[in-house]
Amino acid sequence: MKEGKKSIWHEASEKQFHSEDITIDKETKKRVLRLTLKKKWYDLILLGIKREEYREIKEYWLKRLFEVQSPMIAKFIFGNVGLSPKNFTHIQFRLGYRKTAPTMEFQINDIGINRGDSSMGAPVDQDVIIIKFK
Repeated sequence: MKEGKKSIWHEASEKQFHSEDITIDKETKKRVLRLTLKKKWYDLILLGIKREEYREIKEYWLKRLFEVQSPMIAKFIFGNVGLSPKNFTHIQFRLGYRKTAPTMEFQINDIGINRGDSSMGAPVDQDVIIIKFK
């Protein structure tokens, strides 16, 4: 690594742990899930119209959002597994990937699996992971 350049791990202060996906503030115990959105969905959330974010039921999202040993098994027998969400307290949305992209943060109410609202981006007649926030 070139001098003057710091990785995200070197930038973390004593009060905060930070990675690409999650920020944990050691003082407030706030655990922030960080997601990047397209402009359409970011704007609907900013306006207060959309209060749920959807993710496909894929191994990546099951591992990232739930305490689960075998995500692919859980995908097919979710009702019998009793998945419990990881203990995220907040969600931060980022508009695109620019370094200076705007962000907004909300408190998470619930993370679960169910049918989402197709007018808000969820697939029709298909279960998805739903992150509810206020």
